[in-house]
Amino acid sequence: MNTGGWEGVFSAISEWFGDSEPHEHEHDHDHEHHHDHDHDHNHGDAVRTDPPDRIEASIVMNARRERVWQALADPKQLGAWFNVVLENDIIAPGVELRGKVLHPGFEHITWKATIESVEPQRLLSWRWHPGAADPDYDYSGEPETLCTFVLEDVDGGTRVSFTESGFDALPPDRWAEGFEMNKGGWPMVLEAIADGLAR
Repeated sequence: MNTGGWEGVFSAISEWFGDSEPHEHEHDHDHEHHHDHDHDHNHGDAVRTDPPDRIEASIVMNARRERVWQALADPKQLGAWFNVVLENDIIAPGVELRGKVLHPGFEHITWKATIESVEPQRLLSWRWHPGAADPDYDYSGEPETLCTFVLEDVDGGTRVSFTESGFDALPPDRWAEGFEMNKGGWPMVLEAIADGLAR
């Protein structure tokens, strides 16, 4: 694939991944944990106190809506955001996206998301487990967050409004891990994609 202006996306993803070094999940597999909901010692000073439910970001991309949609709905381009090679050929409701992470130090991770809704050139959403970086931990029993992209024509291009919701349903340590990582990551990646499309 000719990545063209996507180098910025790869760089942004490297920074996003770089904020979270690969580590053993805080649920210790060999020792019993007694979790204190008021003092979460597993994540330093990150304490769950009435956590925000969602991350929201919006950006105007200097590209036609059809082109922005292609960047979202084509598996090769979608995978490029996350430096992932997706195994899928199509994106459709109910499809589980899977792919190998290429970022150094994270090659052991399989990137996964399940497509929730597809409204061509208007809306794409998926569910996933945010911050799921431990291949030995079973995240399947935990709630997922919902990532939604909404596209609309505006002067100068296409507005992309992004929301990741459902963080308040996560266990306290997982909320701290996923929310703190993604609240900085998503705006950074949306800006990098916008830069890539503008070239």
